[in-house]
Amino acid sequence: MRTLVSLGLLCAVLAAAQRASTLDAAPLALCSVLAGVLVALSLAAALTPHAITFGAGAAVAHALVAPASAIVAGAAFLALAYGARALRARTAIASTIQCVAAIAAGALASWVAITFADATTAAALIAIGVGALIALAPMLVEIDDPIAYELRQASRSTTGALRWRLLRAAALRARMIEASPDLSRSRARALARAWRALVTLARARVDAGHASVPRLEEQLFAHVDFLERSARALGLRRALAEGLDSGALADLRIESETLEAHAAALAELDGGGATRPPPH
Repeated sequence: MRTLVSLGLLCAVLAAAQRASTLDAAPLALCSVLAGVLVALSLAAALTPHAITFGAGAAVAHALVAPASAIVAGAAFLALAYGARALRARTAIASTIQCVAAIAAGALASWVAITFADATTAAALIAIGVGALIALAPMLVEIDDPIAYELRQASRSTTGALRWRLLRAAALRARMIEASPDLSRSRARALARAWRALVTLARARVDAGHASVPRLEEQLFAHVDFLERSARALGLRRALAEGLDSGALADLRIESETLEAHAAALAELDGGGATRPPPH
């Protein structure tokens, strides 16, 4: 769904680029900023200050460079639009690859759209679609999802067992994303609440600094333990789908019942305000 939204937004941006010379300056500037922010948020798959900042910067860069070169302006726009996503790269190499891919894709997508701007309506629309697909190509670069990124960032400000648990949770996130299509809606919602609560707890622990907050850490550890059990249950389910024996089915049933019990307990914790940090 997010990919389709990104594709639609990029098509709109490229369509506007084809007709930029026929639009008034003031409305064009306002629409450019709005489009830049929306595209950046869509590509980042998260509502963050970084994404908003990069999106607005993309619009400004495009406006400044477009009079000199529309192709370079497209490259600058897309490079900045992918900026928030590039920040989530695990290594500097991955971040660099993301940026280079965005620059190349932006230049090529702009060239395709502009080259066929004066062609027939059908050809122009096809060029917009092809350009949008090219602009999505940098999404193939493997980047942490927003929650895994938040957990890794939090782990950098912690030490000892807490840091290990946060890194473990970030690794579990990748495993559970792969298995998420196999989940029912109710269990998917329960796990989504657990991940959001874990991020909230991690942020609160980082904000507490060196202060001793054992209750907060206990809640954080409990959420990570819950997610670990959930990952094991999902792993058993996936393995069963590939043809395990009836003994594994019995184990899976036990794990499934445990998962449901923990989901109910988690709902009670959420209702009781477990995710709120204690007063300093």
